Amino acid sequence: MLPHEFEPFISEANRAEAVLESFELSLEFSREVRHREAFEQYCQWYYQTADTHRRELAQMRGDLNIFGLFGFFR
Repeated sequence: MLPHEFEPFISEANRAEAVLESFELSLEFSREVRHREAFEQYCQWYYQTADTHRRELAQMRGDLNIFGLFGFFR
């Protein structure tokens, strides 16, 4: 084969490579988006749980200490 006969194969290979690169890039982007969304959900859950625990702790500090009446845990 002559060198000019290879050109269609080369251009076809370049196109296939470009398609694969764009597919890989979009796949990587999708993974990153899912990861960030999952992390955001975790952060929201964590802050809500921490807020609930803070409110429960404040409520428990205001409760009567029954064990203190009998001298326990001093």
